[in-house]
Amino acid sequence: MNTYHPLYSHQHPRVASDKVGPDDLRYADLVRRGFNKRFAGKPDYVRLVGGTSQVVDAVQEAVRDQLRVAVRSGGHCLEGFVADPAVRVVIDTSLMTSISYDSDMNAFAVEAGATLSEVYRKLFLGWGVTIPAGISPSIGVGGHVLGGAFGYLCRQHGLAADDLDGGEVVVVDETGTARSVVATREPSDPNRDLWWARTGGGGGNFGIVTHYWFRSPGASGLDPARLLPKAPPSVLRFKTQWNWEDLDETAFTRLVRAQQ
Repeated sequence: MNTYHPLYSHQHPRVASDKVGPDDLRYADLVRRGFNKRFAGKPDYVRLVGGTSQVVDAVQEAVRDQLRVAVRSGGHCLEGFVADPAVRVVIDTSLMTSISYDSDMNAFAVEAGATLSEVYRKLFLGWGVTIPAGISPSIGVGGHVLGGAFGYLCRQHGLAADDLDGGEVVVVDETGTARSVVATREPSDPNRDLWWARTGGGGGNFGIVTHYWFRSPGASGLDPARLLPKAPPSVLRFKTQWNWEDLDETAFTRLVRAQQ
């Protein structure tokens, strides 16, 4: 299998790749996007990217300058991984939001910067399908899927990562050279281990994902509307709360067992 996909690796980026430093009015917004406001990073700069080739260039520059890199797909993060003080460069893919059906791959192509609200809306309106991912519309799909991704539909359809057919990833080889590779679930794919690592290994561990391709295992045919789970017509959401003072050890144990 080729190490790149011609529709993506050599695309013309839609935007210029900007270095956003502390003196730029965008800097404060880009470094404080985490959900947990305890963490606020102070990287040397944030690199806004619009395509795979720009991600490759950004990674190569950071490697050359020996700067620690973190990546953000545009959504929020509960932890301080991106905002860690040791991070000197943040590569932000939030401008990469394309969602489409890729007839060459016979799968749905989703760029890493799309949020779940964008993914759900386009998959539903375009084809009546969905992926069983998370409940927060502001989550960036790039890092979310790398952790497995779970939400309302997981007991019925599994994790969103179970529908991951392939992905394009920017990696650095043993010579310090950044490049993009495509890894799929196909048993004959020499990069299959890299695809497997994308199905729950976590973000930032094996490279930077720029694109995903989603198709449910066992799905066949060329009709896009049959390649992913059908979207439900509605979802019931509710929240139940208890006063902590009303819970003794017996009641708490019963509650936890009922939840599990």
